Amino acid sequence: MITFALYDSKDIQLAKIIYKLSPQRVKILALDFYKKDQYKYKYKRKYLKKEFSNEQIVDLQNYFSKNDFYHVKSYIAYKWIMLRTKVHLTRGLDLYVIKPSKRIKYRIICINRIFYTRLNLCLPYFLKKKINFKIMFSGRNWLNPQMVNNWELMDGIDDSLLIQNMDKVNYVDILGCTREILDDIGINNIKEEFGIPKNKKIALFSFRKAGNGFSFFKSDSEYMDSVRSNLELLKTNGYFIICRRRVDPKDIDFYKVKKSPNIDTSKIKHLIDLEINHNEGFPSAIYKLLYISELLYLSDQSGIASVEAALMKCPVYCPFPGSKKNIINNTDYISPPIKDMINKNLIFNKISTENIKGYKDTIDIFLDNWFETNKERFWKELYS
Repeated sequence: MITFALYDSKDIQLAKIIYKLSPQRVKILALDFYKKDQYKYKYKRKYLKKEFSNEQIVDLQNYFSKNDFYHVKSYIAYKWIMLRTKVHLTRGLDLYVIKPSKRIKYRIICINRIFYTRLNLCLPYFLKKKINFKIMFSGRNWLNPQMVNNWELMDGIDDSLLIQNMDKVNYVDILGCTREILDDIGINNIKEEFGIPKNKKIALFSFRKAGNGFSFFKSDSEYMDSVRSNLELLKTNGYFIICRRRVDPKDIDFYKVKKSPNIDTSKIKHLIDLEINHNEGFPSAIYKLLYISELLYLSDQSGIASVEAALMKCPVYCPFPGSKKNIINNTDYISPPIKDMINKNLIFNKISTENIKGYKDTIDIFLDNWFETNKERFWKELYS
């Protein structure tokens, strides 16, 4: 049996595209239980948690065949399924929490370094126990020291152990195939699905202020002033504005605790033509919306620019204050691909025909370095 561990709502699109395109049958495991990691490292403990809303579970149950979907509500149920699993596909978190078995082939679809930063601590255990595993990055830049500089790794830790075991590493992506699927659906059909006028140019507004250290703005008020003025600018330029926020339960709780402006749209509601916050269906709503948009209005730093928007080749307008050099030097944490996009002017802070054309002329160079999309090679590496 081949299984895929789904434990984060952001990976629903990955689960669905693997299920749809895989030449071999895959069972999808929605891990929805609490478990503390078994490694007992000196660093902060990590957990599997309940991440899915009832609406997301219903969407998953409706999409996947009844015989291919497991809503896994306990550690015991997870272990029971693993007893019958021969190949286990995962983004990595469940292997950081639950020690793997020598009997199973593990294929860790890392994409970026988000879960690798935790798996890096597990590598000595995996190698010592001779676990059959491979880590699959979406592109070569994720192990390029000039580009990542130990991004997200803990102090005193680097990539040297993984680099010494490069037989455990592959570079290949599958998410980029989403664009081909959307090409077959067509722009007009997607607009009709969401009730969007076919004669309007569209700007997708990502309404999310980044956390402390990641934000391009010094305060909530500075951020909201920027949001209001830029929505007015887009309206003046004739854009149909679609607002998209992250409204999973954990996001709403975060907004409330941090008193984030994301929790309240009342002051800008008159500037928004449509708000779509769900991410259901296939391809996921965020991919469909970016596919039909002329512009992504990125109101603050977010991975949507370097993943979904980049793969959909949607130009990114982010009105960060000051120059590119200023924003890079004065933001504590900028993800490597976001920094690369800013340096290449793939994230620009002025709307112009020249900037939009420059994006379209350069985006393929960015994708070649960060997303080696190849469907045939992906399945070969996954199941070998």
